Amino acid sequence: MRTLKIFRPGAHTDSTGKRVTLTEADLKKSAQAYSPATHEAPIVVGHPANDAPAFGWIGKLAFADGHLSAEPRQVNADFAELVKTGSYKKISASFYMPDSPTNPVPGSYYLRHVGFLGAMPPALKGLPPVNFKEEEVGIVTFNENDDSIVARFFRNLRDFFIAEKGQETADKILPSYDLEALTTSAVQEALEAKQEVSPTPVHDTQTMFNEGKQAMDKAEAEAAKKKEEDEKRLTAEKDAAFAEREAEIVRRETELAKKERSDFLEGLISEGKILPAAKPALIEIMGAMKADTVSFSEGTKTVKKPALEVFQSFLSGLPKSVTFGEAAGSDKGTPETDPELVGKKARAYVNEQEQKGNAVSFTEAVRLVSEGKEGK
Repeated sequence: MRTLKIFRPGAHTDSTGKRVTLTEADLKKSAQAYSPATHEAPIVVGHPANDAPAFGWIGKLAFADGHLSAEPRQVNADFAELVKTGSYKKISASFYMPDSPTNPVPGSYYLRHVGFLGAMPPALKGLPPVNFKEEEVGIVTFNENDDSIVARFFRNLRDFFIAEKGQETADKILPSYDLEALTTSAVQEALEAKQEVSPTPVHDTQTMFNEGKQAMDKAEAEAAKKKEEDEKRLTAEKDAAFAEREAEIVRRETELAKKERSDFLEGLISEGKILPAAKPALIEIMGAMKADTVSFSEGTKTVKKPALEVFQSFLSGLPKSVTFGEAAGSDKGTPETDPELVGKKARAYVNEQEQKGNAVSFTEAVRLVSEGKEGK
């Protein structure tokens, strides 16, 4: 026989009409306390006296998926066939109370036996009629299906959600405490009226199922939306952090390049090749050249080099008396030797040529101004 679900947490009415509440913690403790070596609970028909035969034994208890489950063993083959064919469809559990003097493990609800219930005891060899005796002291026995049809429906619906979407989603849609309140209310009404609870569903089962599914879909949609928003926020934070790091790298590289130009010009100043007053303008001129290239001929070849490299070579080759460009000739303009004026005239020349539709780089403008050729 497969594992049997024999009990669930909640408030239940025992066979004497007494209301008893067993919590999830109680049933977990019961499962932990159970030991066949201490007391092996039999599988019986109904709730017989102690001298009735057992048709199997409970080898192990476990609490999972909201139920106390029992693992049967040594089950009588004929009895198992009767259960399989539907002669015994209901299961009822009997426990020793925690404070019972006969409890094998005091302090916990200890399983006494598991009873199978049917409309009539079948003609099974060796199976006597069900023999009920007076209620023993310290024993609590529960009958199966003591709640209303509505309560059972919602409990089954909750089990469906647990199987399909997991415990967390089921708790959001149909909390266990709501089911417990529904069950308690139904049983209380039955006890007060002294009659079986009549099914009073507010909606038909299909409508209730659809409403439950809609609630589940809504919960999933809200969870998906929150996850998407969290991912967007994390992505934005990562992008901002990356941009900040990139900006810091650019700033450091810019400062390092400026320091390298400053150190280079300090060397020329110490050699007497340029004046200290020319340093600020030359730093800016060299900074503007960093992305430019110049072309010139070396024999039969045309060579391209970075403009900054060419300009640094030019400055390094200056004599101690600072002179920009060549001496004025009959076919040349007047060379400019003041670095600050060279920069200003070069910028003005570039703007002037742009207005005429001519594209002239700043490096070329510096060269022309230095040689006095910007008017040519």
